[in-house]
Amino acid sequence: MYSESKIRWRVSDELSLVIFTTHARVQMAVRDISEDDVLEVLNNPQQTIEFDGVRTVFQSRSFDVNRVKEMLLRVFVEESSDGLIVVSTYQTSKISKYWSGESLS
Repeated sequence: MYSESKIRWRVSDELSLVIFTTHARVQMAVRDISEDDVLEVLNNPQQTIEFDGVRTVFQSRSFDVNRVKEMLLRVFVEESSDGLIVVSTYQTSKISKYWSGESLS
């Protein structure tokens, strides 16, 4: 179904298979997002948001020293019997557009 690469990773206290689609890998390379950053968000998301009934967005804020501002890393995931499938990921400075609920201060 997907052209993919697979790794084992502990997500929420259980060992899961994390599968990166080719699209996700390409986007990570183009956007300079490391596998470690994606795995950190999957393991310790500040928020998870149900998206389109199929996907879940795992997201976390962090300070980007190169851009000298706070950024939001969003990871789009589909769950399957094989594990978590990372479909896409990107960073944005438009945190208030995507942050759900609580105040951003």
